[in-house]
Amino acid sequence: MLRREIPHHEQAGRVIRLSRSLLAPAPLSGSEELTPLLPYQPWTEQMQPLCYWHDEPVALLVEPQAESGWIDGRQWMSELSTAWFSLLSTALQVGAWLENHRFCGRCGTPATKLTAEFAMHCNACGHRNYPRISPCIITLVTSGEAMLLARSPRFPPGRYSTLAGFIEPGSRRKRPSTVKCSRKWAYILTSCVTTRARHGHSPFADVWLFRRGNHSAYSHRWGRD
Repeated sequence: MLRREIPHHEQAGRVIRLSRSLLAPAPLSGSEELTPLLPYQPWTEQMQPLCYWHDEPVALLVEPQAESGWIDGRQWMSELSTAWFSLLSTALQVGAWLENHRFCGRCGTPATKLTAEFAMHCNACGHRNYPRISPCIITLVTSGEAMLLARSPRFPPGRYSTLAGFIEPGSRRKRPSTVKCSRKWAYILTSCVTTRARHGHSPFADVWLFRRGNHSAYSHRWGRD
């Protein structure tokens, strides 16, 4: 279980190595499941204290270059059990933030990583940067017992998705979901699949695989009026 508390007082613990959304797999021993949690070890100054996982402190090490055999984070989340999603999504989002905000966005000076919070501080101009959260929506469009699914060209065979997108500045959450459905309807008709709707809670309902995404889910009944 993930505990969202930064273990900034800890000096050692488990480690996740990451580079550009690629994660280093931990060495296997026996019949253990392949995971990104490296063995307990001393932490260095380059590591970012991240969280507690089953009461063990975890740090993140962002590497400049991935090594052979490292696994894409989003691919891994689709293969591991849902229990890992909160840890992997946290590591991917914080890792992307650390990689992309090494310098101050205001004056260009190298930023300093703070220890007690996720923040990059510029000692030159005082600007402070926090992990970016981008509000977005995902919408299920239904008509009777059928639902509308779309397909991206990058998806593997057999994968489809409900409609999703980011909220534009100044927009409300519910209104954009209606507008986006209306805008996408014309061209989605040429590349969609319709199947019978299934009711019940999905284990993926609370998981958002995109970095920095803070999502809201909606459903719409489609009509011709």
